[in-house]
Amino acid sequence: MTIARRLGFIALVLLASVASAQPRSPLPQSYVSDQYGLLADDTKRELDRLAATLDDRRLGEIAFLIVRTTGGVDPRSYGTQAFNAWGVGDRQLNNGTLFLLALDDRATEIILGSGIDNASYTRMAEDVMHNEILPRFRARNFDQGLVAGATTWLARAYNVDLGRLAEAPTESADSAASAVARDTVARLTTPQPQRPPAPQVTGAADPNENIALAVGLAIIAALVGGIGWLLFKILSALWWFIGSRFLPRKCARCSTPMILLSETEDDLHLTPQQITEERVRSVDHRVFHCPGCGHVDKLVRAAWFSRFQPCAGCGSKAVSSVSRTITSATRFSTGLAEITSTCQHCHATSTSRHVIARVTSSSSSSGRSFGGGSSRGGGASGRF
Repeated sequence: MTIARRLGFIALVLLASVASAQPRSPLPQSYVSDQYGLLADDTKRELDRLAATLDDRRLGEIAFLIVRTTGGVDPRSYGTQAFNAWGVGDRQLNNGTLFLLALDDRATEIILGSGIDNASYTRMAEDVMHNEILPRFRARNFDQGLVAGATTWLARAYNVDLGRLAEAPTESADSAASAVARDTVARLTTPQPQRPPAPQVTGAADPNENIALAVGLAIIAALVGGIGWLLFKILSALWWFIGSRFLPRKCARCSTPMILLSETEDDLHLTPQQITEERVRSVDHRVFHCPGCGHVDKLVRAAWFSRFQPCAGCGSKAVSSVSRTITSATRFSTGLAEITSTCQHCHATSTSRHVIARVTSSSSSSGRSFGGGSSRGGGASGRF
């Protein structure tokens, strides 16, 4: 074998060893590759929340690689190889970012996708590196450094404010759970006093038969109640659509057949709140007029399917609500929504917030993967 072939063979072996040393993509379980468990679980959940929310909004992709050492490989090259092997970012836009922490090498990198590898993004990456990450890393606060750096980077590079901290169980809850567990173990291991057997009564009924009889009666009562409720709803529907409008209605005073006024004529006998309810179609106010004595009778029918709710101020059923998502829910954390309610009659407005449940693992997000982006190796470096 010639010297050139030997050198080529050695180079191929070295390249293969470097490639095999690259960690596998952390998705679909996580956006964080931390094979040695160097980060706290809360930190991983928060980094996953940041990355998942950015991914859900289709603004870009971000990944985190935490290793003890790069094995003598230049950290920038090591991070770029992992970036391209994983395919962080959109294939066409190449808008991904990879954060690398090599703990024993005291090195950290922000690797940029080729689509955002320009002077502007490089300056932002260097600013995040020197102002957010390195000061915390030098104080040995690696978890805080990654969360602060990623949060600032997403706000500046992707225009997304993701400053909400991840939820974590409180200490009091853990203490209460531990106390309950200790009490349960104590009760199970402590001998219990033996009670004397109960006297046997001759001819007493079998308890199992009583239970079976009670269950049977409960099932029969539930069936009867369900059938009665269904009949009531059917009759109510028939009266709603047919009876109250078309069946003759006699005057309570003179027994003369009454006349159903039109939608325009009945407004003269309705209050402003009732007119608003008719306008938004939350309530149908039917007005009957007696041609004999002039008596007026009103019949109120609330719509079965209406998005309007009663107003606490004016009492009209004319409150509509609009929901706005403040923070999207992900597989890793809950979200937050803001609901604005407005009365269409008195124009009173109120605002409330509620928590959006986490996305379950059975949804489409459980099969996510990186989009096939690539990097030329640009970004920012730091040593701590």
